Amino acid sequence: PLPLIRMLLQAHAPSAVTRCHKGMLPLHHAVANGADAATTATLLDANATGAATADSEGRLPLHYAAGRRGGVETVAALLVCHPEAATTADPSGMLPAALASAARAAPDVIEMLRAAESAGGDGEGAPNTDQYYDSVGERVFFNRERESRQSNAKRARDSKPCARLPPRESAHSRSGRPKRM
Repeated sequence: PLPLIRMLLQAHAPSAVTRCHKGMLPLHHAVANGADAATTATLLDANATGAATADSEGRLPLHYAAGRRGGVETVAALLVCHPEAATTADPSGMLPAALASAARAAPDVIEMLRAAESAGGDGEGAPNTDQYYDSVGERVFFNRERESRQSNAKRARDSKPCARLPPRESAHSRSGRPKRM
């Protein structure tokens, strides 16, 4: 769905800051539904303050990513944009590291959230967030390049006249009776 998200953001940029009836931004919805790092990065590029925006129940995108076993790169991208989220409790009083532990997230995710939490949300304690964020950027670039190659190949394929396929053999003979096998 990343190409679709990009197309929607190009056609209607304000949609990145539009909330639904639950007060959720597209970023909330994306990470709550397991968005990959490239999708998260694209939505953060469109609305960097989205990582610091709580929904109507008081949940940040990081709460959704941690509670839904978001990938390490997704969590890192959210932490880079809003490191204070690591020390912000959700409405039930749980911090993102506790949500990730309860959801049995990857050990790297839990470690990153705990380090960011112990650093007091200043972003200094999160291990390798720059490395993960850089890999997110590289993946976004790689996906754009791949999509470009695929669309060029599709255009080339579509511009060639289709070769006629041989007639399909049916299970019936020309007389209409089934063939004997």
